[in-house]
Amino acid sequence: MNYIKHLTGFFEKIKSEETLLPTHISLYMALFQCWNVNRFSNPTRISSEEIMMASKIYSRATYHKCLSKLVILGLLEYRPSYSALSGSFIVMKNLSSEIKNLKNADTTTSITEQRTKQLTEQQTEQLTEQLYIYNINKQSKNNSNITNIDISKNQKNSDVQILTNHKITEEEKKSSAKKKENHLPPTLDQSLEFFLEKNIDESEAKRFYSYYESKGWLVGNSVMQNWRAAADHWTLNMKKFNPEKAQLSPGVLKAKTLKNYDEPL
Repeated sequence: MNYIKHLTGFFEKIKSEETLLPTHISLYMALFQCWNVNRFSNPTRISSEEIMMASKIYSRATYHKCLSKLVILGLLEYRPSYSALSGSFIVMKNLSSEIKNLKNADTTTSITEQRTKQLTEQQTEQLTEQLYIYNINKQSKNNSNITNIDISKNQKNSDVQILTNHKITEEEKKSSAKKKENHLPPTLDQSLEFFLEKNIDESEAKRFYSYYESKGWLVGNSVMQNWRAAADHWTLNMKKFNPEKAQLSPGVLKAKTLKNYDEPL
């Protein structure tokens, strides 16, 4: 059993299958490894838990769906045991013969290509004999003018493309840098600058920083994705939890009528 030819035959076979996903390929490679460890014996006993762990598939529904797809394609046979103790069996199909069929197909296509080339060459020779002879000097002048125009156009288009690509790369770099800055937890100075830009006291910035620093910059159980958005949310909720105290205006307690305090009550 030549496993290199087998794997090349597998990849040649699935090349035209558009319905296959990476999970199908990872499952087949895990089954192939189990078959290889057991010295390519058919049938081979498998454990679903070990195969799922090796193929990085964490759902039994997707595991059985991918396994049934491989069976439909004729890559293997599956013999379930319906018992957790005994384990199931698979029969792997030898795919090294697929390469021979592909080579035969390539040879037949090469022969047909040679015949088509011969026919096209004969047709072109017949057409060239029937064509009229034009003035060579006029054609050379026209061709030179056309080539000069094409060269100038291509140079302009290339310059424009270089500038646009440079702008796009700079914008992508800036956007990626902003995303990284927002994703990383801020320093105390960054939080102070953010709150001062919004005309908010430094004490709120320190509260915001100390609160999320104690939580490890987590929102619930997930890592904070954008600390600036969290700071905006903090400022919106700040008015709810810290209402302004009502201050008495001067002159409220002044009586309008004069009172004589010498008189008894």
